[in-house]
Amino acid sequence: MRSHVAANALKALYARNGLLGRFFAIVEKARVHMCQSDIAALRPPRLRTEGRYQGISRLVAWAATMAWYSSGRGRARSATLAEALRKVLPGLSSMRFFLQRFERDCRGLNEFLALLKSNGLSKETGRQAHLILARLPRTTKLHSALRSWLDAHLALQNSLDDDVPMLVSSDVIETVMGQLKNVIERMPLPEVSTLALTVPLFCGGQTEESIDHSLARCSHKSLMDWRSENCARTHRKRRDEILTHQLIETVQDPPITRAA
Repeated sequence: MRSHVAANALKALYARNGLLGRFFAIVEKARVHMCQSDIAALRPPRLRTEGRYQGISRLVAWAATMAWYSSGRGRARSATLAEALRKVLPGLSSMRFFLQRFERDCRGLNEFLALLKSNGLSKETGRQAHLILARLPRTTKLHSALRSWLDAHLALQNSLDDDVPMLVSSDVIETVMGQLKNVIERMPLPEVSTLALTVPLFCGGQTEESIDHSLARCSHKSLMDWRSENCARTHRKRRDEILTHQLIETVQDPPITRAA
């Protein structure tokens, strides 16, 4: 389940809500005033202009907390946190019901995503995902969008030969490639094509015995043969070959003798 699919569903539900625009305006003004104040540590989390709805749950949770601390009848006592928050967040406490509804939808969405990203999509996780969706109002666009996506991909998963959970997020692949980048940063000289052989080690299913068995059967010659057949030469490798060849020619070229 790519997160932008869920973010688009959340956007379709709240983008045209006038209270959301008012909420963003309050937050942006508060960010400016809070940065140079005694409560700077409580400033709102920053969101990207693009992809705002992919991380909006953190902002909504922050706002709900600030609204609770600044709530109360009458005037806040002097030199209290409630007084400071009311100065930088005017009108936020009156949006508590909107924020509670928004936070409920974000919490259900995050639980839905966390389940499928961690465990993949199978009959069991599909059943659990349906239970999570049952807690969301059935009349909302968020519920209908997630339900349609879930039913369509469950049908695809059921068409497979086995009940192996279907990968529905690229996060796992990105994590593996992130680990590979860390290896490259620590060991930049080897070719990327050679380091690609280490990717299976990050994918699980390997034991110390299976690794020892593979190393005992794999010779350096067989590794070089596989590399020459399956991995194209990189630009760095070609550059080194060109410069090395040019250096050899320069050294071996006999000096030009000038005529007397």
